[in-house]
Amino acid sequence: LYCMVSVTLNGFDVPVPDGWTVAPADAAEVAAAEQGWTGVDRAADHRAWAARPHGRPVRAFRHGKLAAAGTAAGQGAEYGLVHLATAPDVPAGDAVLAVLASLQVPGGRARVCLPGPHPGVRRLFAAGWHLEDSDQFMATDPGLLDPRRAVPNPGGA
Repeated sequence: LYCMVSVTLNGFDVPVPDGWTVAPADAAEVAAAEQGWTGVDRAADHRAWAARPHGRPVRAFRHGKLAAAGTAAGQGAEYGLVHLATAPDVPAGDAVLAVLASLQVPGGRARVCLPGPHPGVRRLFAAGWHLEDSDQFMATDPGLLDPRRAVPNPGGA
């Protein structure tokens, strides 16, 4: 049991971690990366997220090696990072910041929903992001979601 926090920023500013680059991808590439890291086939989810307004699947590279993959999407105040998976042993907070920094944000506002223990939360607050909303996450098994690595879709966490 822990808090899920939704953080937003108007006047978009995110520090880019050293050694990270982000490139557009297609939903199939993102899904294949996530399945390789987690064993979970989320291809249908990634296609649906990419089909949303402003849908943008991306792959993030750390020192040239694929390290994270996910999708940003949404309209207006709902635009932001919808889902992100990271490779094992990759700093999850860096991955979140790298992807957020790469976004062309419509209207200059973006959001992301993270588990409270996620290392990206404090770093986003330090960069000027603000708490927009919070909710409790409960699961029947503590292993269903790693709160220090996951960037889940808030509707399907």
